[in-house]
Amino acid sequence: MRSWLKHKFSKARTKRKAPKPQPSPINDHCGSNMIATDSAPPSIVIMSESSEAAEADRGTTEVGNTRNDALNYAARSPTTSSVHNETHSIGGSEYEACQVNTIARGGCLNNTHDFVVKDSTFVDRSTNITNHGVGNRAEKTKKLLLKHIIPDAAHDSSARDPPPRCHPGTRLKINERIVAWFYDETKRELILWIYGPAGVGKSAIVQTFAEKLASAESLGASVFFSRPNGRNKSNSVFITIAYELALRIDKYSAYIGEKLAFDPRLMNASMKEQFRAFIIEPFVEKKVGAGGKTWGIILDGLDELDKRDRQREIIQLITTFVRDHPNVPLVWVISSRPEPHITNTFKQQRLSYKFKEEYVPIDSPEACQDVERFLRSSFKDIQQVDFPHIVAEGWPEETKIVKLANAASGLFAFADVAIRFIRDPDFADPTSRLDEVISMVNGCRAVSTDHQPFAHLDALYTLILTCIPSKMWPTTQRVLGTVAASTSHNKLDCVKGLSVILGLPLSKVYAAINDLYSLLDTPPLVDVYKKQFRFHHASFLDFLQDPARSKKFHTSQENAVIDANESCLRLWFDFKGPGPRYRDRWSEYVSQFHSEGHQPADVLSKFNSDLLKMIFRCVLTSLEDRWNIVQREGLKHHWDKLLDLLCQIDAGTAYRGDWSQDSFVDLWFDIWKAHREELTSRKFARKIQLQDLRLDSLEHEERRTVICILISGECTGLHLGIKTTQYECTLYLKYFQKCYPKLPVLICGLPGSRYGMFKFKVIEDDCKNMPPGDITNRIRKTINKHGPATVYHIFPCSDDA
Repeated sequence: MRSWLKHKFSKARTKRKAPKPQPSPINDHCGSNMIATDSAPPSIVIMSESSEAAEADRGTTEVGNTRNDALNYAARSPTTSSVHNETHSIGGSEYEACQVNTIARGGCLNNTHDFVVKDSTFVDRSTNITNHGVGNRAEKTKKLLLKHIIPDAAHDSSARDPPPRCHPGTRLKINERIVAWFYDETKRELILWIYGPAGVGKSAIVQTFAEKLASAESLGASVFFSRPNGRNKSNSVFITIAYELALRIDKYSAYIGEKLAFDPRLMNASMKEQFRAFIIEPFVEKKVGAGGKTWGIILDGLDELDKRDRQREIIQLITTFVRDHPNVPLVWVISSRPEPHITNTFKQQRLSYKFKEEYVPIDSPEACQDVERFLRSSFKDIQQVDFPHIVAEGWPEETKIVKLANAASGLFAFADVAIRFIRDPDFADPTSRLDEVISMVNGCRAVSTDHQPFAHLDALYTLILTCIPSKMWPTTQRVLGTVAASTSHNKLDCVKGLSVILGLPLSKVYAAINDLYSLLDTPPLVDVYKKQFRFHHASFLDFLQDPARSKKFHTSQENAVIDANESCLRLWFDFKGPGPRYRDRWSEYVSQFHSEGHQPADVLSKFNSDLLKMIFRCVLTSLEDRWNIVQREGLKHHWDKLLDLLCQIDAGTAYRGDWSQDSFVDLWFDIWKAHREELTSRKFARKIQLQDLRLDSLEHEERRTVICILISGECTGLHLGIKTTQYECTLYLKYFQKCYPKLPVLICGLPGSRYGMFKFKVIEDDCKNMPPGDITNRIRKTINKHGPATVYHIFPCSDDA
């Protein structure tokens, strides 16, 4: 940069005052086809042209009140682009004001470069108005929301493809009623509750309606919950709705971008606060969408959410909202089973607000006719499309179709599973399969659907499971139990992960579910790192987990969780131990699981990381479970089992483990409080004061340590892990010793692998005298955003610490 220009701007930084409005003063200098349209002049950061060394030193001169974070980011990322090309460079923090790094050619900025113009609008008389910042913020907002949504829950998600939808020619009347209600401008009810027993086709009805709204560009958001497939995370419901609304409504997206830029804590806020921020404020206070079209928001399978109280709260929030704000352009469709707590909540809300209901019974005349229509159409496809050279024309006999339709009694789940079983491509003998189903129906004693509505469905599930060889069933049961226990919280939710955790080769996993084509969606081998087995119907999971219905095929979810935890513990025992650096040792150990085929490096890296996180989570869960049993029963053998597991935790696991360090520290202090005498006598743990800690005894594998920051207050549960160098860690420990000399420190572990830990609360004033560095910056930033924090510190140390 020319020295006179650098001097001029440097001088302007120190003397600049708020400018008074002037009539286009920039034109006097430019004489070009570019004019500024901001009401206030943009802030400009001038960067030295000295090159990479200067950029590493962040040698920048600042004009205006540019924030330090943005300046540091600009210095680290010297990306450039033309003003006319409108290429954006995002600011440093997740919600920095959007900026543009530019090279200007012509006009008042001729030949200047490496500067940042903030929050600006330019008019290029030769082209169009370009506004820098708004688009980038909207995109960043969507990316942040995407990290917290319920994955694969939208109506058009590939994970649900093909989704359950109404077969052509079926469910015509109920679909017509729903569509007519939605487009009725005089309607008083802004909520539709669709309810009915499991397996009657509620999701198919809702899916068909969602597709109609989507084709008419009236779908605001759709969330299809699924308990067996892990789409049931209640604290992500309104984030998911916000994400989909932001994809479809530009003004909504812009508002949410501003809202999250001001308060990113909303990602971890309560459901009530999220509803206010994502629904009430934009549509009521900011009047987004006022005077425009009506948007439909669809929630299917509300009863499958992970917490009953959250199910009730969602109903209460929505009914209160539409009662108080009837003119907002949102219409809600909720489907669920008629569970008592949901039914009672709707009844209570009816006292203050009237909503529309659609009951979907099992054996209504319409349902029975639709099931029979579906069966006839499916048999025609089997004969003409699937097996034209195996099945004769005119198959099956009319009596068999009628018998099967009567057995279904309007239950679409029965009809769908039966057809999948009959048309199984691996078995490839639909005639004999149909005869098996008919024989099963004939063997069922006549029962009333009022008393046993799932008798024929249960018999069908039993028939299918009986096809599994008895020697194979224990393995099949483990696989089904693990799939049933999988949730959206499990990042390792894929077939390969299931294979590794259960200690089964992929060939044996697929052999175990080979006869379950009609019950499970089975991904091909090429997708085992991406996809998991999925249940076609939630009613099958209900069957498995109800011993009265499934009998010898009963599969306990509790036992499945125990099985997965114990399997993870075995992996951990096998992996851990002395050796090279922790991460390198893990990479070498886990490579044994990737012998089949070749996967991209990023896929393997993510899998390895997620597997390690799951193992550590299972270790912590096992510790907590054993401690709870000790507290509850107080038996010695339970205490011995807990102590055995604690003895297995080495320093590397304690401070490098991808788990919740705060929970581990709290657990240890609780155990110490109850059993300090025995822990001391066994020389397995001792307590000292921080001032007595010998800093020269600290041993840092990989020269790194971990500090975990837990936010307290309204956003409890938000964690920020900090990994830092041994040198910086020692500086902070010296500072902590000076400021908190009496702070209790626990020294734990077996000789040769000891680790220390302590915790303390920090407020903003505590940061003023902390040593400069990454830890201080992160703690200060955390406190500024979220309020007082609790710092949990775990570090390795020698035996004489």
